[in-house]
Formats: sequence, structure tokens, C-alpha cells
Amino acid sequence: MRPDRLARPLAAAIAAAARVHGLTIDPCVEGFTTAAEGLERQERLSDEIDDGCRLRTLLWQVPQALTVGRSDTHLPTFAAATQRLAAENWPVVVRRSGGAACPVSPGTFQIALARTAGADFAIDAAYREFSTMIGDALASIGLVATIGEVAEAFCPGRFDIQIDGRKLGGVSQHWCERNGHRIVTTAASFVLAEDLPELTRAVNLFYESAGGAKRCSANAVISLDLALRDFGSKPNVLCHRADKMG
Repeated sequence: MRPDRLARPLAAAIAAAARVHGLTIDPCVEGFTTAAEGLERQERLSDEIDDGCRLRTLLWQVPQALTVGRSDTHLPTFAAATQRLAAENWPVVVRRSGGAACPVSPGTFQIALARTAGADFAIDAAYREFSTMIGDALASIGLVATIGEVAEAFCPGRFDIQIDGRKLGGVSQHWCERNGHRIVTTAASFVLAEDLPELTRAVNLFYESAGGAKRCSANAVISLDLALRDFGSKPNVLCHRADKMG
């Protein structure tokens, strides 16, 4: 199924699940000309939080690129790796949140939620809130998601969103102080419909070229398209939602 046939209904499902959790998400999916532009917009969400605005969200897609955490910039031959990846149409972009290299492309989907955080709202609580909301959204289209690290996937983390043991999406966080508020930005990237071996090849090529030890396997990752096909008639649910949305 084409990514554009998956992005809009998934966005609608996430917005509906967010309402149950008392959050309001605009299901509009924005497109950016580069991954750097998308990340910059995502990272500005926290600047827009003030006394009159306690929540900002962004759903977005971009051309292909490899986003990396700041720790990856310290790899021995990082500069050479960025040149190698750029030559293969995989520009490397450094993101503010942590984690390892994560590919984005027109076949992936990103969501970010920036919100004020009280003194009793900690890192794991923010992860659980976000992961539960995503799990509820996937359940509404017939998929049962579990949370936990998929070690052989790219950018593995404790709150990986997985289907049948394979990673569908990864979750990251960034905390800061803005306009007198403590703010957490929780973000996720999902594979909608993409060439999984190519995504993992790009990640492995980066670490090989940069002198890093990390490697990943295409068998540890799943796309939303494949997950829907694996579970029988579920694609019809999403197609119906896409048709209703025009």
C-alpha cells in the first residue's frame, strides 16, 4: 500500500486515541523538503509552550535521510561517513534527542508531542503515556502492539513499539525549560511502507563508515503495510478510513 494511503488514517487514529487520554492532536500531516527542516520545526515546538499554550504537536514526513543522535558525531570517522551517505542519497542530520541512527523517508511517519510536565511527571511516565496512546491507535485498526526493546533493530530502545516481535516504531524524548515551564517533547518515527533491507543497509553503512560497532537487521523491523497484510483483512480497515477522508 502506498505510504500516503497509510499516513492520513494512522494520523486520524492517533488523534482519536489522544482524545481519550485528554490530549488534542491535529491529524494534519505536514510535509517538509528536507529532514533537517522537519527536525528544526519539531525542535521549535517547545519554544511555543507558554502560559496560554501547554501542548503542541506535529505529524510530518520528509524525503529520505538518516537522523543520528549527538553521540554518533563523536565516532572516529563521522565526517567521512556523512560524505559516504550523502553520496548514496542518504544525507545525515543530527537531532537533538538521543538514540542511535534512524532512517526517515517518504515511507516513514513522524509524530512529536511537546507538553508541560509537572514535578511528578518523569521520563518513564512520559514514555508510557505516549506509548499507550500509540498502542490504542494501532488497536483501533486491528493491530496489537507491545512495548519493549528490539535489540537487532535500528535505534533500539526500551519503549520500541513492536508488532509480533518486530519494531514498527521508535520513541525518543527531549527535556528542557522554556518560558518558565518544564517541557518534555516525546517523538516517534514509524515505518509505513518502505524497503526494509534498504533502511537497515543505510544504517549499517553509516556505522561501518563512521567506525561504530552498531549493526541492525531488516528481519527485526516491520512496516505498517506488512503488519496489516500479515493480519488478514486489516488493510481494508485502513483503506476504508482513507476513502472516508477523501
